[in-house]
Formats: sequence, C-alpha cells, structure tokens
Amino acid sequence: MKNLREVLSIPRFSDLVVLNQQANLDVPLHTVEISETPDVANYLSPHSLLLTTGMAYKDDPDRLCELIEHLNNLPSAGLAIKLGRFIPQINKKVLDFADSLNFPIIQIPMNRTLGAISHKLLSHVWSDQTEEMFFSLEIQQKFAEMLFRGASTPTLIDQLSHMIKQPIMLIDSFGEVSASSRSHNVADFLSSAKKEQLITHLTSNQKKAKKESFLFEINEQEQTLVSVIPVPSDSYIPYLLIIFKVDQLSYPFSQFAIEQSLIILALSIYKEQTIKHESRLAKLHLFHHLLHPDKNSYPLDFAKLPSIINSFESNYFRVVTALVQIPKNKLFHEKEIDLFIYDFVEKYLSEKHGSILLLPTDEDNQYALLFRNKENLQSILEELHDKVFDLLGVTLYFGIGDPVNQLNLFHFSYKEAKSTLQTVPSRTNFIFYNTAQGINRIAENLSEEEMKHFCQSILKCLAYPTNQTNVELRKTLTTYLDCQCKITETAEQLFVHRNTVKYRIEKCNQLFGQPVDDSKLSLKLRVALSLSENESAV
Repeated sequence: MKNLREVLSIPRFSDLVVLNQQANLDVPLHTVEISETPDVANYLSPHSLLLTTGMAYKDDPDRLCELIEHLNNLPSAGLAIKLGRFIPQINKKVLDFADSLNFPIIQIPMNRTLGAISHKLLSHVWSDQTEEMFFSLEIQQKFAEMLFRGASTPTLIDQLSHMIKQPIMLIDSFGEVSASSRSHNVADFLSSAKKEQLITHLTSNQKKAKKESFLFEINEQEQTLVSVIPVPSDSYIPYLLIIFKVDQLSYPFSQFAIEQSLIILALSIYKEQTIKHESRLAKLHLFHHLLHPDKNSYPLDFAKLPSIINSFESNYFRVVTALVQIPKNKLFHEKEIDLFIYDFVEKYLSEKHGSILLLPTDEDNQYALLFRNKENLQSILEELHDKVFDLLGVTLYFGIGDPVNQLNLFHFSYKEAKSTLQTVPSRTNFIFYNTAQGINRIAENLSEEEMKHFCQSILKCLAYPTNQTNVELRKTLTTYLDCQCKITETAEQLFVHRNTVKYRIEKCNQLFGQPVDDSKLSLKLRVALSLSENESAV
C-alpha cells in the first residue's frame, strides 16, 4: 500500500517538495483529486491527495488553515499546491498550523501542470492497486483449495493470520471464540481478562452485523487497533472476524483481500452448519423411532448416532417439551431463530448437562428434551430459559411429562409433556403433567362398578379401608410410591421411624404377593390409588 514517503522517493516525483518539517508522510495514499472548490473537503474520499492552485484561498491564510483541518480529519494523505500564480508562497502561519497536525503540505513546481502530476501519481497508485487485486485473488484461490481439501475453519483462520502476519479471532454466533490464530497467537499479547472484556464489547453489538474499528487498550502503556467484520451466513446472529493491529498490515494486503477471505470463511461456516443440519435430521429420525416403537418404518441407523447410544443405558427417562414463543416483531426471522435456538440449546446441554438429549420434533418451534437422570430438572430449565431470553429476548415454555423406566415408553412421557402445552401459559414457564387429571380422564369411560372392581382387584383391602390399620398402611404405600420407593424420604414425610416404614411395606409385599416397587405392579397401584382416593378418604 503506497504512501507519500514511498512516492516522493521515486526520481520522477523528486521535484515535489515537502514544505513543512513535521509532516507525516506515512498516511496511505489511495487516490489523487484536483479541485479549486472551497468546500472540496466535503466530497473527498479518505486517503486522497488534493492537488490545487489555491485560487480560492488567495490572501486568506485562515481559510486555508480551515481546509487543512478538514482534510486532516478525513484523513487525507496531504495537500499539494502549485505556487506562483495565485499564492506566491505559503504563509508561515499555515505551515505552523500544518506542523501542529503533522499534515503534509507539498509544493508543485510552476513548470508542471496539475493534470500531468495527477496522471503520473494515479498511474503509480493504480499499478499498486492492481498488485493488491492479484494478491487478493491469490488468497481466495489458495483458501478455496484448502476448503475443498477438507480444511476446517480454525485452519483457515490460522492460515489467514500467517499471511497477514497479525493475530486473528473468529467469534461464533453465541459470542464465544470459535477459532484463534496459532501462528500469531492472540494470547501472546492479550490477557484472559482483556480477552473477556473485548468479547463482551463485541457481543453487545454483534446483532447489528456492522463493520467496526476501534482502539482497544492492551495494558496501561499500549493500545491496538481492532477491526471487526461480520462474516456473511444464514445464522440469525453473524460470526465476527476480529483482526488485530490492522494499521500494521503489510503490503500488499488490502480490504479487498479481506473480503475475498470472508467469502471462503462464509463457505466453511456454511459447510459446518450443513453438517449440523444432517445431525439434526438423524435425531429427528430417532425421535420418530422412539415415538412409534412398534412400527418398523423407522429403523435406526446407529452409525449416524454414535454419541447418543450411551444415553439409552438407564432405567429413568423423562421427556420435557420446549416451546419457543417468538415475539411478533421477530416473526419475519422465525426460521432463522428456530435453527439458532436449537443449535444454542444443543451446545449448552452438551457442555453443561451431557446426560440430557435434545431432539427435534415435527412441530414448529418445539423440541423434546430427554432426561435420563433424576437431576434438578426445574433449575436446569430455568437457567436455559434465562440464557435464551438474555441472548434473543425470546421466551421458552416447558411442558414436563412423568418419568418412565424404559426407553420404549418414551411416547407416554412425550405425549404427557406435549399435552401440557396445548395452551401457552401466562403465569409460569414450567408445567408438570397432572397425573391425577390424566387418570380421571381414563376413568370417565368406566362405570362406577367397573372402577371399584378394578381398584379392589389391585389394592385388595387397601382400596376402601374401614379400619385404622389399613388406613395407615394405605397412606404409607401412597407416600412410598410418591417418594420413588425410598424408605428414608417416606419416613420423613410421615414423621415415623424408618423401621416402621420397612415393616409396613413388607406387609404390603405380603398382601400383593410381590414387591410393590416392581415396575408393572407399581404402575397399577398408582392408578388404583388415584381412582379410589376420594371414596377412601370419606
């Protein structure tokens, strides 16, 4: 990239003389303009060199100082004046003012025309830009070849850093560092605290998807110029390419080269998103298989689900349906938001709660979460809700089914969870399935005589107890089942000694001829206890 220092060192421009001693000749030179218009500074592009005779500023050094100030603010590469006809020489006041700004004032000799000087300067600058263009296309070709050979996004970032000899970071849609250059390591000059501070600043503006350049303080003695460039993608929130020390980029690297690099980075990110989409389709296939276990039309390809198979090894499964409530002002981006939230929830669960499996469903903006441990379910869902809301301002509602002890009963828990979200609640984001309600709906199709017969055949003398011993035995059995067959918790609920609970549960085992914690018997006992509850309490 050319500047005045390089240009003036060339013999054919040796008759161009710098008039002030404190001139900064290292400002990049992109183009050359000729004008005699007083307000020309309002129409110039940055890094241009203005050629003029100074006709508009004859005998008016103050206005010439104003022009210099405006040009310096652009910033402009400098001001070249043809002295003699309108301005015989530059006033000392003007030179002193230019020195105070380190702004270059250059004298054009009387025997040279502005047009000839402009033509020669532009030819030199444009030949430079042609070289930059070829360099940029070379970068694009090299990156494309790497991408087609399977290079990952971090590899491309490292290669780009190596070529421009400056540190680079890539921030993903979730505000985390997706890749960081190794050849020019960010950590070598940016501490962890400063890195976190920088990312916080970036993520606060990430949704705007605009280019940004700013000075960032590395320490008390040093600052660096940071350039932030959004990477084009289908994601609702764009990736950000962060280039440090952009003011020190070596020739012939240019903005055009960065744009060529962005095209390849966008393709690489798109490739990774395509892989995620294939994984989501595989999980949707799994969801169909679990929802219809008796049908052979959904055979599983376990080769596509290697990380999921281990989650089947459990005797506890509970389904939670998550419904995304997208505000009206964001409905235009509904599809992008749906994909974004799915990716975010999947990433969050894999990092924080690996035992929870996220599955897509056939419903719009709705997912299924499969819990396989008796975790603190509500606190996990609350944290997930808060993170999504902070990130997008989007609300999640959760319907929670009852647990089952076998994976082939998944569809029961899922249907219970889904039924709780038939209408979006206004007061709470967490709705647990009402087992009693579900059982009562089943009982609506039974006569009172049939229902009593069913309860007595299952519970025997505990169906409608008439003496205090059986009343206590029934109460103990109900509490024991509600406490997931745990002796200590049952004793605490009933305020009795744990040996008393043990004795009563053993009496129940003898009464029913098998342990009450048997999965099939315990389900029948729960239903019968619920159906006979009202009458036994009378």
